[in-house]
Amino acid sequence: MCIKGNKLEPIRKGSPPDIRKVIIVKAIVDPAFRKTLFTSPDKVFGEGRLGERDRAAIERLQATVPALDLMVCALAGEISSGG
Repeated sequence: MCIKGNKLEPIRKGSPPDIRKVIIVKAIVDPAFRKTLFTSPDKVFGEGRLGERDRAAIERLQATVPALDLMVCALAGEISSGG
């Protein structure tokens, strides 16, 4: 998946998107969506569609987000200071 504008699109034309990857990418870049995913995952996946694999992925993402936020802040600082 890649981000074009504010839309997620498959890397190769005609390849179907992996919805789980789309959800993870959106959760990384959209804090409001991330909050919904973490607090009400059935709203994101649909009632009764959330499997154990999905729950485990959400838990891994929750554990990873603080480090991602630190990296983004550091990167923003580098970009804004020009170096």
